Amino acid sequence: MSMGGLLMIFAFGSLFVMKDLQGTMPSSAGSYFPLVLRPKVIMTMFHTLVASAGFRFLETYQTLDLHDKYGWAANQSAWVYAASALSFVLTLFIWVKVQHWTSPAIVISICSFGIGIHYAMTGPPPFIPLITKPWMTYLFYVLYTAFYSGAITAIVPDVHGQALVSGYSDDYGTNGIISAIFHATFDMGCVLGPALGSPMQKELGYAWTVFIWASCNIFIGILFIGRVIYEGILRNHTSGFEVLENSEKARRTSFPLVEWPRIKPSSKQSQSERTHLTEETNKKSTSNNSFAYSRFPSDVNE
Repeated sequence: MSMGGLLMIFAFGSLFVMKDLQGTMPSSAGSYFPLVLRPKVIMTMFHTLVASAGFRFLETYQTLDLHDKYGWAANQSAWVYAASALSFVLTLFIWVKVQHWTSPAIVISICSFGIGIHYAMTGPPPFIPLITKPWMTYLFYVLYTAFYSGAITAIVPDVHGQALVSGYSDDYGTNGIISAIFHATFDMGCVLGPALGSPMQKELGYAWTVFIWASCNIFIGILFIGRVIYEGILRNHTSGFEVLENSEKARRTSFPLVEWPRIKPSSKQSQSERTHLTEETNKKSTSNNSFAYSRFPSDVNE
């Protein structure tokens, strides 16, 4: 309980310390809260909260559950922890590569579904006719930490991409704001996991409690799948040019596979011809879409 109290203090403390930290922005609104209030960042914060809360609950009650199922002592359960830790480390680098090939949002959606399936199987609730065995327990926990690894490593890149789209520059101030968002939300989840999970486990039992965590993670996976589809539809039905330097950085961070059309003037063109071509293209893009955007139209409306 004392550790939970310290984590809660650190969570609110990091918010207080970082609240006035600013990155370089083209407007005067470049403080902490404009980024926190973006809908996509709120989604990522909610994912962070649920992932860390579920992890801390599982860490607290895993040994008790294994003792009830198989009569294992603490030293026998430690081998499950060891296998899970090894899985986390080995898959960490894989998920970083997958993020580079796809996007953090896609990784979060995949990993949220994987975590949810683990919670549903590790109980399992009465309506799932599954009798778990020791080897299945090892497999479930190894897969859980593999998906948890991807779910956690995709958080900062996702928020970082949203920060650059918002106009924040890629400097220490922006990185400090992102770090504050991540650690405050993660630490808060570490406190809420055991605090909420303990009475739930007492009243509902372990199987139904982990099924609730499963439902939360699957819901998050659906949200992020919807976000990816929505952004894909916007990209397919909207044409235009990036107008901010930071948009290119955000594109590489969150969607490295997306290639927007760019003006590639011939070397024979004069400066005035290139300027005229750029102005005409911008006018056409603005008239067609009724707004200029940096990366996705939704980012302007948010």
